[in-house]
Amino acid sequence: KLQAARLGIEVVSAGLDTNAGDPADSQAQCSAAEVGIDLSRHRTAVVSGDMVARADLLILMELAHKDMLFQSFPEARNKTLMLGHFA
Repeated sequence: KLQAARLGIEVVSAGLDTNAGDPADSQAQCSAAEVGIDLSRHRTAVVSGDMVARADLLILMELAHKDMLFQSFPEARNKTLMLGHFA
C-alpha cells in the first residue's frame, strides 16, 4: 500500500535473534495467514548497524528485543518505539 501511495516510505523487517535467510517463524506465518498475508516466501534478515543508522523509526515487538537492540546499537535509543504504542 505504501508503494502504491508513492510516499517514499520504505519498511524493512529484520530480527535480532535469527539467522539470515531462514523462513519466517511458523507462529508468525500462522498469524499472518489469519489476516490474509502469505509469509511462505519471506526470509529473515539480521539487524545491522547500517539498518539502524538509516532508519528513522525502529518498531519492536517485545521488551526483550529492546534490551538486545540497545546493547548492540545504543544509538537506536532515540528512534525506537514498541509496537504496542500503536494499539
